Amino acid sequence: MDPRRYSPCVLLVLFFPLLTLCACGGGSSNTSHAAPVFSTQAPTAAAQGSPYTYTPALTDPAGGTVTIALSAAPTGATLSGDTISWTPSTSQSRVPNSFTLTATTSEGGRGTQSWSVSPSGTVTLNFTDTYWTENGPTQVKETNFIVPSATVPQPDGS
Repeated sequence: MDPRRYSPCVLLVLFFPLLTLCACGGGSSNTSHAAPVFSTQAPTAAAQGSPYTYTPALTDPAGGTVTIALSAAPTGATLSGDTISWTPSTSQSRVPNSFTLTATTSEGGRGTQSWSVSPSGTVTLNFTDTYWTENGPTQVKETNFIVPSATVPQPDGS
């Protein structure tokens, strides 16, 4: 195409879309950001009434900063600074408890780490007899009873 044969207005109409596309980076953009990398694994066992803590180690592949939030956790679990703390109650120490940690980089990358904490150690049992009297039910906490025991597998196979 010989530009001398066309008026400046025609050239502008022909080349303006091309210039606009070039100025916008070709019409596509890359908005994905690298997710943070978790370099630690959370402990997966906790005992009733004993403090459970986990401080994850994370890095941003782009060299920025990483912030964390506790997006799912059992009742009573807290995130203070970079440390998750929790003391399992009697009822929580009888079932697996799920945690999810969400990490966000300063560039907008996101990642999660999820795990389940299973009961370990001694689980307290209470035994109460209910006696019916002429005044209604009476509950008596028994102190002399056979204590059942259970074996709970540990993550290390013991």
